[in-house]
Amino acid sequence: MTQIAVLTLGKLHLRAGTRSFPSFPTRQVEELFAYLLLYPNTVHSREKLIEILWPYQGGAMRGRFSTVLWRLRSTLDTFGDVAPTCLQITRDTISLSHQPLLDVDFVQFEQQLALAQTQANSEESEPVLRHALTLYQGDLYEGIYADWCLLERERMARLYLRGLGQLMAYLIQQQQYEEAILLGQRILQRDNLREEVHRAILYCYGQMGDYAAAAGQFQQCVQLLQDELHVPPMPETISLYQQIMRERVQQRLPATHPPHQAQIMNALADFENAAARLHHLLLAVDEV
Repeated sequence: MTQIAVLTLGKLHLRAGTRSFPSFPTRQVEELFAYLLLYPNTVHSREKLIEILWPYQGGAMRGRFSTVLWRLRSTLDTFGDVAPTCLQITRDTISLSHQPLLDVDFVQFEQQLALAQTQANSEESEPVLRHALTLYQGDLYEGIYADWCLLERERMARLYLRGLGQLMAYLIQQQQYEEAILLGQRILQRDNLREEVHRAILYCYGQMGDYAAAAGQFQQCVQLLQDELHVPPMPETISLYQQIMRERVQQRLPATHPPHQAQIMNALADFENAAARLHHLLLAVDEV
C-alpha cells in the first residue's frame, strides 16, 4: 500500500506519488484530522474531541460528528484502503496512528532538528539542519486558528527560528557571510526585534567590508528598538558598530587629503566618546 505524505507545514494536504488531495470536504474534517495528527496513538473520547474542536457548536456537532468522521475515512481511502489501518474507531473513542502509512512532515522536521543536535560537529550537523529547514514550507496548519492549533504552531515556529539561527552561526564560522545574512533576514522577517540577529548581520557586513550596509543595519536595529521597546541597543551592538566604523576609517584615511583626515579623526573620536557615555549610562540604568 502506498505511503501518504501528510504535509502540515503550510496548508494541510495529502499527497501520494503523483496524486494530491489539496483540500478537505469540510472545515470540520480538516480540523479533526489535524488534531488527531498531533496526538498519534492517543485514544480520544468523541465527547472530548467535540469539546476541544468545536466548543461553541457542541450540541450541533454531536449530531454531525459521525458524518464528519465518515468523510475523514472517505478522504483517507481516496489513496486506497487506508482508514482501517490508520484510524481505530469504537462507539465512544477514536485514535489515529501515523505508522505505517502516514509520513507526516512535522514529525520529520522535529526528528531532523533533534538529530542535528546529536552530531559530533558542525560539518555533520549542517546537512541535517538544511534538510530540516527545507521541510518548513510554512507555519503549521495555515488557515486554522483555534487555540489548540495556535499553541503548537508557535512551538514549531520557535523550532524553525532556532534552526535558522544555528545554521546561521555555522555559516559565520565558515565565513559564508552572504548566505548567513540571508538566513538572518529570514529570522528578522518573523521577529524583527531579535537584536542578536541584527548584531550577527552587522558583523557579516563588517567582515565583507560593506560598511554602508552595516550602517543601514545598525540604524534599522536602533529604530526598531526605539519604536517598539523604547530602549537603545545593547552595549555589545554599539561596540561592534563602533569597531566596524573604526575599520572603515582606517581603510579610507590614507587616501584622504590631510585636512579631511583631521576632521574624520575628530568625528571618530566624538563617535567613540558618545558610545562610551552611552555604555556608562546603560550600566547605571541596569544598577538602578
